[in-house]
Amino acid sequence: MDTPRVGIPEPLAGRLSMPEQHEYLRTKLTRRGLLRTSAVTAGAVAGGGLLAGPARAASPTLLSS
Repeated sequence: MDTPRVGIPEPLAGRLSMPEQHEYLRTKLTRRGLLRTSAVTAGAVAGGGLLAGPARAASPTLLSS
């Protein structure tokens, strides 16, 4: 049975036991870190959409036949 890849680097996953892998993931994936990353990503997407949206809409379009 293959173990799914869940964010542990291959060389490290080969050396760690299952309890050690669990502890590794618990320290790397925290609820607070996930919320912080989500908020930053959402802010970047929203800010990028607001800044790029009007500039694209205002640019002239050249139609040729």
